[in-house]
Amino acid sequence: MSEIDSRHRYYAAMPLYIAVDMEDRPLLILGSDLPISTLVRELCLVGIGKILVVDAHIEPGGYLGTQHSVGFRYEKLPLLIPESSSKIFEKHGFEMACRDIRVWIAKHGDHIPKAMCWKKSDLKPWWYPELGERLCYPRRGWGSAIRSMVSGKCSEYTFYLPRKVDIARRIAVLRNGRVIRYRLLVSSLPLPILLESLYSEEKGKEIRGLMQSLDWVDMLNISLGVRGKPPEYEIVLHGTRASRTHTFYIWSNIDPTSSPPEHYLVEMLMSYCREHPPPTDQVSRGFAEARWAKLVSSRELVVSERVYTIPYIQPITAYRDLLKNIHDYLRSSGIFLAGIGGLWENQSPEKQLKQGLAISREILSLI
Repeated sequence: MSEIDSRHRYYAAMPLYIAVDMEDRPLLILGSDLPISTLVRELCLVGIGKILVVDAHIEPGGYLGTQHSVGFRYEKLPLLIPESSSKIFEKHGFEMACRDIRVWIAKHGDHIPKAMCWKKSDLKPWWYPELGERLCYPRRGWGSAIRSMVSGKCSEYTFYLPRKVDIARRIAVLRNGRVIRYRLLVSSLPLPILLESLYSEEKGKEIRGLMQSLDWVDMLNISLGVRGKPPEYEIVLHGTRASRTHTFYIWSNIDPTSSPPEHYLVEMLMSYCREHPPPTDQVSRGFAEARWAKLVSSRELVVSERVYTIPYIQPITAYRDLLKNIHDYLRSSGIFLAGIGGLWENQSPEKQLKQGLAISREILSLI
């Protein structure tokens, strides 16, 4: 049986299933990153309810996120916002703390191309810190701040992404068995994840063609909770190929509440892609590079470790005309795209917030 035939049989039987278990939602949201936090907050403020937000992780945040373990608070992506932009975040519900940042260049070189996996591009990654002014972060971490916005009286958060989304019927089947009939759908998921879940006989060939054209950079964050006195810097940069790590954060110097007394937290970012895959011994490599940079002296001092994989963090290329056709088609089918992954473009964090606000206004005119 062909894949198309099996899909037809699956969806032909689907109404019998959903007649018993289907949920009606005015708005289904896939993804939980910055534009979604603003979008949900604005809709809640005007009284829109029964919003369902879905993402892949227990802790919301998309590319961002916060986890707690043995007294440490880990950031999936240690994003820092320039103080000149912090008022925008505070306006949209983030409680920001700002401080001066001490930067050490451990090895001179071109840090941005390294962060972009040495791909030829003039873009500065949206998550790269703006060095030269005070930098800010949410007091309780990105994931904690975003969770307060996407889960509450008017909205629910769950971490099971759709197995399939039937565009024509506007029905999504989540991986935990829930079946959602939605009126409108917003997605900030990376396009490859969204497109793989779509059932669209009309645009199937175009969608496959678009997916073949996409290119991107992924990232690893290796976090070490260390016993002892922290180094004096907040950020350490390494710009040559000799090290896989391009940016070290001594996060406990940035936010002292992120580690228990007499301990500190080091976070290391490694970019990778098809041409430069991650090392198989990534944690050992990360520790060796942290030790080389004099950020930790002994393995015995490491009391906690975390490794976060952040896929699709930086879109690079796509067939732009085909991308626009897919965006227009999805919009005509009641699907709005948002954020870095949804629109497949580099956007500053401030622009992501404003984009969520703009989409909320469009949705209000339709619901």
